[in-house]
Amino acid sequence: MSSGVRAGVVARGGEDDEDDPEESTEYWQAGQADGIVGTYSIAGAQALVLAGGKGPLTYVPSLDLFVQRMAKTSDVNEIKTVVEALPTLRWETITQWDTGSDLVVFDAVWPGKEVPPNRLLRVPRPAGPVDVQVAQLTPSERWNIWVTLYRLV
Repeated sequence: MSSGVRAGVVARGGEDDEDDPEESTEYWQAGQADGIVGTYSIAGAQALVLAGGKGPLTYVPSLDLFVQRMAKTSDVNEIKTVVEALPTLRWETITQWDTGSDLVVFDAVWPGKEVPPNRLLRVPRPAGPVDVQVAQLTPSERWNIWVTLYRLV
């Protein structure tokens, strides 16, 4: 990754590359983050760690929102449910992060020294500091969904 691109680690879990010392892997560094969101330095840039769970993470460009499924439910359209629930959510600012430029999302579990380009998700971001906010949407009488939401504002 170039020094102008920031990396977001989207998952923790799996095994490291046997050829690398453990401390030099993104997986190991991501595992050092405390809590649901953290940061660490990688390739001279500040990386953002989204470590809310092991479920799939979806980026919704129209909302500039990351949605991570925490548990499988009967809800067949998670994004539609999230959009309906947005006005009711209470957001918590977890950290401030200097994006520098575009965000590159990758899974820290991917083995090897480099993540192949087809395993990267580029998310356009303006340069500068952003607040990283998190909200949870859990099953209720109104919504049958359990997700963690991340937004950069």
